[in-house]
Amino acid sequence: MSINIDFHNSAMEKPIPYSFKNGSLWLYPHPSEWDKPMEDAIVTVSRDEELVAIFLSDGMGGHAGGDKAVKAMHESVKKVFESKSASKNDRENVLDAIELADKKVKELKTGAGATIVAFEIGKEFTRSYHAGDSVSYVLGSRGKIKYLSMEHSPRGHALESGLVHEDNVHIYIKDDHEVSNGLGFEPMSLEVSQKIELNNQDLLFLSSDNMPKNFTEEEIVSLISTGEFEKRMDTFHEQMNEKIKDIKKDDTSVALFKYNLEK
Repeated sequence: MSINIDFHNSAMEKPIPYSFKNGSLWLYPHPSEWDKPMEDAIVTVSRDEELVAIFLSDGMGGHAGGDKAVKAMHESVKKVFESKSASKNDRENVLDAIELADKKVKELKTGAGATIVAFEIGKEFTRSYHAGDSVSYVLGSRGKIKYLSMEHSPRGHALESGLVHEDNVHIYIKDDHEVSNGLGFEPMSLEVSQKIELNNQDLLFLSSDNMPKNFTEEEIVSLISTGEFEKRMDTFHEQMNEKIKDIKKDDTSVALFKYNLEK
């Protein structure tokens, strides 16, 4: 059994594809224009050439050591999944990795924090884990939303309660930058979904908060579910540069996985 854990925290000029036995993955971590360390990171875990977990973390803006917080997430994933005592149940491994990451971020004692959003990917199912305002989608091959995480922020709670309509992505919400949950928070509260059935060519999408703040749900779904799969992330890349260019930029990371059911 071979296991590979990859850390993606460097600028990419355009989205990069990766191939696994159980699907195709596109990653695009993109730094802000500010002269500061990259505070977003994507970590992938593959076993015997199958993607079994993917994590996306966003170091909190304004929090000291946000880049150290996302590196702590990576170190935690490696320690758990590469351990000789790692569970055969990846639900336990993902939970252990997130709990260890939270512990490591707290031990930094710098006020650092980070969001966490992750998918465990099994045989014909996925499970979502998240804390903070990074988001995850599970879509059917035709774009039907099967699952969408709720942002743990004033904006997310306003959307969930119906006080603000999702189409008003640019509306000002007081203290929207104040994320209410994440790694390093006391206490950190992790939201875990039930098993979500996966069919052939279903889509898993993860992104840091700059995407839902600048694109509507409908726009995101259209971009990741329309047209040739190999060209979708290039279109996404073009739209990101166009739509976010006149707005204060933040680190922006996205990951899109198309599940292939092995027969």
